[in-house]
Amino acid sequence: KQWYQRRVREAVKSSKLKFKGEKKKRKRKREEKTDEWVEDPTARHRVWWIVRDILDVRGSVLLEHTESTSYITAREDASIGLGDVREQTEDPENAEIFTALPGSADDKVAIKTGYDKFLSVGVDGGITGRSEAIGMREEFQLVFEEGFQTLQGCNGRYLTFGEDGSIGCTAEEVKDSNKVIIRTRETRTVNQRR
Repeated sequence: KQWYQRRVREAVKSSKLKFKGEKKKRKRKREEKTDEWVEDPTARHRVWWIVRDILDVRGSVLLEHTESTSYITAREDASIGLGDVREQTEDPENAEIFTALPGSADDKVAIKTGYDKFLSVGVDGGITGRSEAIGMREEFQLVFEEGFQTLQGCNGRYLTFGEDGSIGCTAEEVKDSNKVIIRTRETRTVNQRR
C-alpha cells in the first residue's frame, strides 16, 4: 500500500487555497524515506529485493513460496518443484534463478530456466521446463495481491504447490497456499515503460 500511495502523491500535486491577509504557516521539515537498498550481510536475500510492480519483473528472478520459504527450482529432468530451505546467508542455487521475459501483453511474462528452456503449462495443469520457444502455454499472467504475487497459467488457473513438492496451475482462486514472492536483483525502474 505504501508504494502505491507514494506514487499517487507524486502523480497528483494539490495545493491549499490561499486567501488575502492569511498568515503563512511554517511547515515542519520531515525526513524523507528513501527507497535505497542497504546491504545487510545477515539478511536472507541480500541483493534480491521484492518486486512490487509489473515493470520490475524482468531479468533474473527468484520465485519464493510464501508458506515454505523455499524457492521454486528447475530440475535436470525438466520438472519444476520446490527447492530445499537453506541457511539465511546462503545464496540461491543456479537452478533456482529464472529469467523473466516480457510476454505478449503488459501483464504477462515468460519464465526461462537456467537450462535454457521455458516454463510451460501442460494439458493437465502441470508445469514443466521443456519448451524452447515462447507460445501461449509459456506465458503467465502476473497477479499482484496484498504484497504477494501469484502466477496464472494459460488455462486460467493459478499456481498450486503439491505436498510432494510438485508445482502446477490448477487452483481456481488465489489462496494463501499458492502465493509467491517474486524477487529480482535487477536495477529498479521508475515510471519506465516497456
